[in-house]
This record gives sequence, C-alpha cells and structure tokens, in this order.
Amino acid sequence: ADGAWTDLGQPPFQLNNGIIAPWNLTYDPELDTVVTVTGTGSGDAYKYNADSGTWSKVLSYTGRRWDTWSEVYSAYDPGAKQHIVYGAREWQKMNFATGEVEPMAQLRDKIGVDRLGSFSIEWAPELEKVLVAHNKGGGMRFYTYDPEADTWSDFQLKGTGPVDAHVKW
Repeated sequence: ADGAWTDLGQPPFQLNNGIIAPWNLTYDPELDTVVTVTGTGSGDAYKYNADSGTWSKVLSYTGRRWDTWSEVYSAYDPGAKQHIVYGAREWQKMNFATGEVEPMAQLRDKIGVDRLGSFSIEWAPELEKVLVAHNKGGGMRFYTYDPEADTWSDFQLKGTGPVDAHVKW
C-alpha cells in the first residue's frame, strides 16, 4: 500500500549460487498470496504466509526428478483455477489450493523440440488459452495451449510485431 518493496524472507529451498532461473514466483488468487515452484531437484511448490513471513509446501511433484538447473515457467489459468507449469522439460497442471498435479499434453510432441529454453508464457484472457513465445531458428514462434481440449496449436499474429520483439531472456 505504501509503494515499498517487502522482503519475503529466506527462500524455502536451496538457491544454486543465487541463480533465479530454476524457480518462479507468481500470484495465486485462490490462496491470495504469492507461490513459487522450484526446479532445483524436486518440483516442490510453496506459498508465502504474509502474517508469519514464512513459506510452506503446498504440493510436491512426484514424477520425474527435476534437473538441478531446470528453468521453471508458469501461467495461471483462472477458469480451471490452476497453474500451467513447465519445469524439467515437462508441462504439468498444478492446483496449489488442493495440491493436485495433473499430466497434460507436451509441447515437444507438437514441435519436435525436447527442451525449450528462454521463452515467454502468459495467460491470454481474450483467447482463454496459454500463449507461449519461443525463439526458433532465429525467429519468433507462437503456440497456444487449450486447457479444456488439452491441446497445443500454432498461433499466428495478425499483421507484424515489433522489430525488436524477443522472449524474456
């Protein structure tokens, strides 16, 4: 409310030399707090308790062990009240309020690339889909994920995008 930054305390997991890529931070409206998923060896997710200044585990992905340096990306699907999460080269649906983790269609099956690195992901409310921007072959490629149909599709911009458009990093 005062426009100042708030220290969220120590992270709930081991940081690998301060590298930020193997975890993400996002807001979960169902929990009314920020949540994080770590890609540093587990796939655990935590929520922040502002009253106590502490983090608590809300779910643990029990499938494939996540790579030590796995990048983590996510977007919140407000219709299904879950996060679409990419980590350890796997896409999953995660509901931090219930602790449920669901498998989902994999983008690699559509595009033939096992590992996406440095891409952008956002929930597109006008499409009611996840929108992914990926640098492929020196150009931007866009894909959408439809949670209802559990399918990935190519997405084409109408017109041209900005000349200097690029993914997050």
